[in-house]
Amino acid sequence: MATLTSPPGDNLTPEQLFLGHRKLVKEIVAFGCRRSKFSPQDAEDFEGTVWIKLIEEDYAVFRLFEGRSEIRTYLTIVINRLLLDYQNHIWTKWRNSAEAGRLGPIAERLETLMVRDGLVFGEACHILQGEGVEMSEEELEEIRAKLPIKFTRRFVAEETLQAMASR
Repeated sequence: MATLTSPPGDNLTPEQLFLGHRKLVKEIVAFGCRRSKFSPQDAEDFEGTVWIKLIEEDYAVFRLFEGRSEIRTYLTIVINRLLLDYQNHIWTKWRNSAEAGRLGPIAERLETLMVRDGLVFGEACHILQGEGVEMSEEELEEIRAKLPIKFTRRFVAEETLQAMASR
């Protein structure tokens, strides 16, 4: 009789592999959510995403399992990749503007500090100078003036939004 860790060539169908490893999937998902410091809601959403991905296309993830590793190792890798995709989807992936790329590494770092990290210009200048950039604030201001205006999503408390005037 085949065991739950048997390669697909044995008598287990992909659906049986899925059903037999639900507890393992829950453990791997929970570990990834703890490591990523997900809120309970994000953890629940991610777990739902994992279940859908494991089931879709007639259990394709389990049909692709060749038995060249333990099923635990295989599922850990699959779920960690899903976690990275989920994080990129939710939080978006940071990319500098093309103009910052043309202006060079200092412009890219300045844009990163101001747009992605949300620092004001003066704070970004101090950080750059602390990192060894030997440019004055005036020179950095010239670079900043050439950078496009970018907006990022900011998450704030509901109370803050209620106090804001409508646009």
